[in-house]
Amino acid sequence: MSLFKRNKNDKQVVGLPKNFEGKSTQSLSYMLPSLLLATTGILVAGAIIWFSQSAQDQLQSDQQLETWGSAYTAAINQRLALIQTDTKNAAANPHLAQALQSSESGAKRSAERSLLHRAAAVDAYINPQGQTTQDQNRDAPINFAALDLLQRAERETQPWPEALQVGQRWLLYSTAGLQSKDPLGSLLITYDLASLLDGLPSFAGTQLQVVLQQQFANSPVQTLYSLGSQPSDAVSRSFNTNHPNWTLVLSAPANTSSATAIHSSLLIALALALLCIIAAIYLLHLSVLRQLKADSLVLIKTIQDWAQGKSIKPHTFNLTALQQVIKSLPQSLQMAPKKTNTAPAATPSAATTVDNLHADITNSSTADSFYQPLDTD
Repeated sequence: MSLFKRNKNDKQVVGLPKNFEGKSTQSLSYMLPSLLLATTGILVAGAIIWFSQSAQDQLQSDQQLETWGSAYTAAINQRLALIQTDTKNAAANPHLAQALQSSESGAKRSAERSLLHRAAAVDAYINPQGQTTQDQNRDAPINFAALDLLQRAERETQPWPEALQVGQRWLLYSTAGLQSKDPLGSLLITYDLASLLDGLPSFAGTQLQVVLQQQFANSPVQTLYSLGSQPSDAVSRSFNTNHPNWTLVLSAPANTSSATAIHSSLLIALALALLCIIAAIYLLHLSVLRQLKADSLVLIKTIQDWAQGKSIKPHTFNLTALQQVIKSLPQSLQMAPKKTNTAPAATPSAATTVDNLHADITNSSTADSFYQPLDTD
């Protein structure tokens, strides 16, 4: 059936629908490129944030472990310095050299007992120059390791203290040469290591294990001090102390729980952002459809008025491409081919004019983005 008919008054009747109500619905497939682009952007942004947050969490964990390690090593180094200073000051006492030269049998032992008032001191021993006699009956046994320390104190500068296990506890052997004009011997003071390390820094609310290790060349590792239990997912780090044979090992739980919570929050935020983008695109889709429907109804009314010979009223359309259609209507009336003077000029039919309008819209660069066929379900 032809879209345009003639009535009795020789007017063209346009058979256009009065509304767009129907069962067909607009397909949403044209929105897929926008959704794919939005999803890709969200995934890329989420990946960048994810890896950046993971690196930041790792850096924060390393910095926190570094802070704890610095605090513990500083405390241990301070105690080592105090022990060495205390032993050296005691060896500078002239009464010790006098007791060692005295002919009285109890003078040496009495001088040794006078040194036990020091905090954490277990035993004191004054060793004559060159003597290498062991004594296992003392509170702190004089064994080969103790004699080696005493001999090194006589030959060189003050050696580093060494920890020796006696029974169930660790004793710290500290030596220094006696201060006198002539080399007379050396002094050994033994301290209880647990008492010396008591009062190390503590960090409340943290699952932290602190281990102080001692290792000599070609010897196994010895655990001198241990505080706390190692977490199941521990991250360990070693710290050097001023003592060449002592190493501090800290074990702290990895930040898996906090990282998991942060990553879960990130995933939820990304999902919400994606849903909001989908909702925004769908609302835009509905808005465009409403505007297109309203403009189409106005366009139909305008074409009907024109086909019936009525004057075309200016209308403002939501879509600029449709505005060009109305502007092209008067021009289309003049685009019909002219014949010779003997024959009357033919009035262009509505169908011819609509075809011309179609060509104008198709060739219009402004309407290229709007003049696309809409798929329907």
